[in-house]
Amino acid sequence: MRVFLLNSKLLSEINRKEEITDDTYLITDQEADLIQQNLDNNGHFWVDENKQLRLSGKAPNTYSDWDNETHTWVVNQSKLASYIQEKKKLIWEEIKKERERILQSGVKMIVNGEPKWFHTDITSQISYDRAKVYLENHKDEHITWKTMDNTFVQIGLQELNDLTNHIFIVGQRVFQIAETKKHKLDSLTDPNLIDSFDIKSDWVEIYSK
Repeated sequence: MRVFLLNSKLLSEINRKEEITDDTYLITDQEADLIQQNLDNNGHFWVDENKQLRLSGKAPNTYSDWDNETHTWVVNQSKLASYIQEKKKLIWEEIKKERERILQSGVKMIVNGEPKWFHTDITSQISYDRAKVYLENHKDEHITWKTMDNTFVQIGLQELNDLTNHIFIVGQRVFQIAETKKHKLDSLTDPNLIDSFDIKSDWVEIYSK
Protein backbone atom coordinates (compact mmCIF):
# COMPACT_ATOMS: atom_id res chain seq x y z
CA MET A 1 0.00 0.00 0.00
CA ARG A 2 1.26 3.43 -0.91
CA VAL A 3 1.45 5.89 1.95
CA PHE A 4 2.62 9.38 2.76
CA LEU A 5 4.44 10.03 6.03
CA LEU A 6 3.35 13.54 6.95
CA ASN A 7 5.94 14.44 9.57
CA SER A 8 8.79 13.05 7.50
CA LYS A 9 7.40 14.39 4.21
CA LEU A 10 8.13 11.03 2.57
CA LEU A 11 6.33 8.80 0.13
CA SER A 12 6.62 5.18 1.11
CA GLU A 13 4.97 1.76 1.04
CA ILE A 14 3.72 -0.57 3.75
CA ASN A 15 2.63 -4.19 3.66
CA ARG A 16 0.47 -4.40 6.76
CA LYS A 17 -2.24 -2.20 8.23
CA GLU A 18 -0.52 -2.55 11.57
CA GLU A 19 2.22 -0.30 10.24
CA ILE A 20 -0.23 2.61 9.94
CA THR A 21 0.33 5.37 12.50
CA ASP A 22 -1.23 8.79 13.06
CA ASP A 23 1.48 10.11 10.76
CA THR A 24 0.58 7.72 7.94
CA TYR A 25 -1.86 8.48 5.14
CA LEU A 26 -2.99 5.88 2.64
CA ILE A 27 -2.85 7.29 -0.87
CA THR A 28 -3.59 6.30 -4.45
CA ASP A 29 -1.04 6.43 -7.25
CA GLN A 30 -2.67 9.61 -8.53
CA GLU A 31 -2.45 11.21 -5.07
CA ALA A 32 1.16 10.11 -4.85
CA ASP A 33 1.92 11.98 -8.08
CA LEU A 34 0.28 15.14 -6.71
CA ILE A 35 2.19 14.82 -3.44
CA GLN A 36 5.47 14.40 -5.32
CA GLN A 37 4.71 17.51 -7.34
CA ASN A 38 4.03 19.39 -4.12
CA LEU A 39 7.32 18.18 -2.67
CA ASP A 40 9.21 19.14 -5.82
CA ASN A 41 7.66 22.62 -5.65
CA ASN A 42 8.51 23.10 -1.96
CA GLY A 43 4.83 23.02 -1.12
CA HIS A 44 3.31 22.57 2.32
CA PHE A 45 1.03 19.91 3.82
CA TRP A 46 -1.61 20.02 6.53
CA VAL A 47 -4.57 18.06 7.80
CA ASP A 48 -7.99 19.73 7.66
CA GLU A 49 -10.86 19.46 10.15
CA ASN A 50 -12.08 16.32 8.37
CA LYS A 51 -8.71 14.64 8.86
CA GLN A 52 -7.98 14.94 5.15
CA LEU A 53 -4.47 15.56 3.89
CA ARG A 54 -4.25 18.88 2.06
CA LEU A 55 -1.58 20.30 -0.26
CA SER A 56 -0.64 23.94 -0.69
CA GLY A 57 0.73 23.68 -4.19
CA LYS A 58 3.60 25.80 -5.45
CA ALA A 59 4.01 29.33 -4.13
CA PRO A 60 2.28 31.74 -6.53
CA ASN A 61 5.37 33.92 -6.66
CA THR A 62 8.76 34.49 -5.02
CA TYR A 63 7.51 37.11 -2.58
CA SER A 64 4.84 35.07 -0.75
CA ASP A 65 5.31 33.09 2.45
CA TRP A 66 3.26 30.19 3.76
CA ASP A 67 1.01 30.97 6.74
CA ASN A 68 0.57 27.84 8.85
CA GLU A 69 -2.38 29.32 10.73
CA THR A 70 -4.55 30.22 7.74
CA HIS A 71 -3.01 27.62 5.40
CA THR A 72 -2.61 30.22 2.67
CA TRP A 73 0.18 31.94 0.80
CA VAL A 74 0.58 35.48 2.13
CA VAL A 75 2.48 38.30 0.45
CA ASN A 76 5.62 39.30 2.34
CA GLN A 77 5.72 43.07 1.89
CA SER A 78 9.47 43.29 2.39
CA LYS A 79 10.10 40.60 -0.21
CA LEU A 80 7.59 42.26 -2.53
CA ALA A 81 9.36 45.62 -2.29
CA SER A 82 12.69 43.98 -3.13
CA TYR A 83 11.10 42.03 -5.98
CA ILE A 84 9.59 45.18 -7.50
CA GLN A 85 12.85 47.07 -7.20
CA GLU A 86 14.89 44.33 -8.88
CA LYS A 87 12.24 43.65 -11.53
CA LYS A 88 12.14 47.31 -12.51
CA LYS A 89 15.93 47.35 -12.83
CA LEU A 90 15.82 44.34 -15.15
CA ILE A 91 13.01 45.80 -17.27
CA TRP A 92 14.82 49.14 -17.58
CA GLU A 93 17.87 47.27 -18.89
CA GLU A 94 15.63 45.55 -21.44
CA ILE A 95 14.15 48.90 -22.45
CA LYS A 96 17.65 50.27 -23.04
CA LYS A 97 18.56 47.22 -25.12
CA GLU A 98 15.43 47.72 -27.22
CA ARG A 99 16.25 51.43 -27.54
CA GLU A 100 19.71 50.60 -28.91
CA ARG A 101 18.23 48.05 -31.31
CA ILE A 102 15.73 50.60 -32.62
CA LEU A 103 18.44 53.25 -32.98
CA GLN A 104 20.34 50.95 -35.32
CA SER A 105 17.34 49.70 -37.29
CA GLY A 106 17.25 52.39 -39.99
CA VAL A 107 15.38 55.56 -40.84
CA LYS A 108 13.11 56.30 -43.76
CA MET A 109 13.60 59.39 -45.91
CA ILE A 110 12.19 60.54 -49.23
CA VAL A 111 14.87 60.67 -51.93
CA ASN A 112 13.93 61.82 -55.44
CA GLY A 113 10.28 61.40 -54.53
CA GLU A 114 10.68 57.82 -53.31
CA PRO A 115 10.81 56.58 -49.69
CA LYS A 116 14.11 54.91 -48.91
CA TRP A 117 15.47 53.29 -45.79
CA PHE A 118 19.00 54.21 -44.69
CA HIS A 119 21.27 52.36 -42.27
CA THR A 120 21.76 53.89 -38.83
CA ASP A 121 24.38 51.59 -37.34
CA ILE A 122 27.58 53.20 -36.03
CA THR A 123 29.69 52.21 -39.04
CA SER A 124 27.15 53.73 -41.45
CA GLN A 125 26.96 56.95 -39.48
CA ILE A 126 30.76 57.27 -39.62
CA SER A 127 30.50 56.77 -43.37
CA TYR A 128 27.91 59.58 -43.58
CA ASP A 129 30.28 61.93 -41.79
CA ARG A 130 33.15 61.02 -44.14
CA ALA A 131 30.90 61.45 -47.16
CA LYS A 132 29.86 64.90 -45.95
CA VAL A 133 33.50 65.96 -45.68
CA TYR A 134 34.05 64.80 -49.23
CA LEU A 135 30.95 66.47 -50.62
CA GLU A 136 31.72 69.74 -48.86
CA ASN A 137 34.82 69.85 -51.03
CA HIS A 138 32.94 68.64 -54.11
CA LYS A 139 29.61 70.40 -53.77
CA ASP A 140 28.45 69.74 -57.30
CA GLU A 141 28.93 65.99 -57.09
CA HIS A 142 26.53 63.24 -56.14
CA ILE A 143 27.54 59.88 -54.78
CA THR A 144 25.90 56.48 -55.11
CA TRP A 145 24.60 55.17 -51.81
CA LYS A 146 23.31 51.68 -51.03
CA THR A 147 20.09 51.59 -49.00
CA MET A 148 18.71 48.94 -46.68
CA ASP A 149 16.69 47.20 -49.39
CA ASN A 150 19.89 46.78 -51.45
CA THR A 151 18.90 49.41 -53.99
CA PHE A 152 21.05 52.45 -54.80
CA VAL A 153 20.29 56.16 -54.79
CA GLN A 154 22.18 59.26 -55.85
CA ILE A 155 22.67 61.77 -53.03
CA GLY A 156 24.39 65.12 -52.82
CA LEU A 157 25.49 67.25 -49.90
CA GLN A 158 21.98 68.59 -49.23
CA GLU A 159 20.41 65.13 -49.16
CA LEU A 160 23.20 63.88 -46.92
CA ASN A 161 22.73 66.79 -44.51
CA ASP A 162 18.98 66.13 -44.50
CA LEU A 163 19.64 62.45 -43.78
CA THR A 164 21.99 63.01 -40.84
CA ASN A 165 19.62 65.62 -39.39
CA HIS A 166 16.76 63.17 -39.76
CA ILE A 167 18.77 60.43 -38.04
CA PHE A 168 19.45 62.79 -35.14
CA ILE A 169 15.79 63.81 -34.81
CA VAL A 170 14.56 60.21 -34.94
CA GLY A 171 17.22 59.23 -32.41
CA GLN A 172 16.03 61.92 -30.02
CA ARG A 173 12.48 60.64 -30.41
CA VAL A 174 13.64 57.12 -29.57
CA PHE A 175 15.32 58.35 -26.39
CA GLN A 176 12.15 60.22 -25.44
CA ILE A 177 10.08 57.07 -25.90
CA ALA A 178 12.49 55.11 -23.70
CA GLU A 179 12.25 57.73 -20.96
CA THR A 180 8.46 57.75 -21.22
CA LYS A 181 8.46 53.98 -20.75
CA LYS A 182 10.75 54.31 -17.73
CA HIS A 183 8.48 56.94 -16.19
CA LYS A 184 5.47 54.68 -16.67
CA LEU A 185 7.37 51.72 -15.25
CA ASP A 186 8.49 53.70 -12.20
CA SER A 187 4.89 54.69 -11.46
CA LEU A 188 3.70 51.07 -11.23
CA THR A 189 3.23 49.35 -7.88
CA ASP A 190 1.25 46.28 -8.93
CA PRO A 191 3.71 43.39 -9.50
CA ASN A 192 1.40 41.83 -12.09
CA LEU A 193 1.46 45.02 -14.19
CA ILE A 194 5.22 45.21 -13.78
CA ASP A 195 5.64 41.57 -14.85
CA SER A 196 3.55 42.21 -17.98
CA PHE A 197 5.13 45.58 -18.81
CA ASP A 198 5.19 46.15 -22.57
CA ILE A 199 8.74 46.81 -23.72
CA LYS A 200 8.33 46.19 -27.45
CA SER A 201 5.48 48.45 -28.60
CA ASP A 202 5.08 52.18 -29.33
CA TRP A 203 8.54 52.83 -30.76
CA VAL A 204 9.27 54.58 -34.05
CA GLU A 205 8.93 52.75 -37.34
CA ILE A 206 11.92 50.59 -38.27
CA TYR A 207 12.99 48.79 -41.41
CA SER A 208 11.64 45.31 -42.02
CA LYS A 209 12.29 43.11 -45.01
